Amino acid sequence: MEFLLNNRELQVPSFSATAHKCEGVFETLNMITRLLLQKFINQSVPHTHDMATLPQLVERDIHLLDGTLREFIAHTEATTVLIIDKGGFLITHQGDAAQFDLTTIGALASGAFMANQTIAGLVNESNFNSIYQQGEKFSMFVVNVDEHCMLVVIFKPRWGGGGEILCGQCRETPCAPAQNRA
Repeated sequence: MEFLLNNRELQVPSFSATAHKCEGVFETLNMITRLLLQKFINQSVPHTHDMATLPQLVERDIHLLDGTLREFIAHTEATTVLIIDKGGFLITHQGDAAQFDLTTIGALASGAFMANQTIAGLVNESNFNSIYQQGEKFSMFVVNVDEHCMLVVIFKPRWGGGGEILCGQCRETPCAPAQNRA
């Protein structure tokens, strides 16, 4: 299938995922998020390799980010999406913000992610680049975008017919990791 769909001079990334088996769903989401935000960064922010802090964003940049986040929400089952910096400061958001304190969520999501990074160091792992918090009403996925930013995705979990929690994208069968987290 890859050969048929991507047999051209300019190839596009492809990802293997099986939603009904919960295989590769979060990995695919992670890569799509990185590609979208990298596309935004390449279009709007000049490359400076000695930049120590978050690049200055102008109104046009925020509009581009907001459009990307709206597109993300339209193509996923996300309720709310935030872009935060590593310090936890909210850069922008889209979706249903009325029911959440986004400033506090940004700060706490950053803290949880940084704690996860510290744990990674303690177990000699260099690639803990996301965290997933599963809840009964809402779940949250936080992924490292680059050295400055993180993406926070809040979504409603799916429930199976037997009361088991399905991961956010799975529709037919329980996700084994979700069952084991209870």
